Order: sequence, then C-alpha cells, then structure tokens
Amino acid sequence: MTASVGSIQNFASFICASFAPIITGFIVDTTHSFRLALIICGCVTAAGALAYIFLVRQPINDPRKD
Repeated sequence: MTASVGSIQNFASFICASFAPIITGFIVDTTHSFRLALIICGCVTAAGALAYIFLVRQPINDPRKD
C-alpha cells in the first residue's frame, strides 16, 4: 500500500513539474518579473510540507529493523 501511494504521489509531482516551465514562462511574460513565479513556487512547496506534517500520522516502519 505504501509503495502504491508513493508512486501516485511521484506521478502527480512529475506531471505538475512538466507544466511548471510553461506556467512560469507565462507568469514572467505577463508580469515581466520572476517575483510572482517564485512566490507561487514557495507557497506550493510550503503547502506540500504542511501536508506531510499534518497528514502523515506515524512514521513508516522499516521491516528490516524488526
């Protein structure tokens, strides 16, 4: 189950990462500044970190250590 969730997360992040240059280019062309693009990037990164902090309740146990 853990591997399935991890693979879905990786797939979603790679899809989003493939659109990031296009979206960044659009924002820079529109605003003539990287400031908004970097602020959005920081907010998305912070949201991802907060999701892990609040949604992951317990650490994943390594079966090799048991």
